[in-house]
Parts: sequence; C-alpha cells; structure tokens
Amino acid sequence: MTQKELRELNQALKTIARILYKNTPSERLQDFEGVSQCATISS
Repeated sequence: MTQKELRELNQALKTIARILYKNTPSERLQDFEGVSQCATISS
C-alpha cells in the first residue's frame, strides 16, 4: 500500500468513527459491541 493510500484509508476510518460516534447513544459507547449493534440496527 502506498503512503497516499494509507492516508486516504486513515481519513476514511476517521470519518466512519465520527459518524458512528455521532449516531450512537452515549450509554452504548462503553464498548465497540454497543456501537456496532447500533450501526447494525440503523441499517
């Protein structure tokens, strides 16, 4: 993977994390399981 691809991947992951954090109730932010369940339910 090139440095440019790594930077793009890192930016995409940060964007995904920001979206998940914004759309997950605070009581579900204790672990990744809670976050991922909220993401699955919203789909």
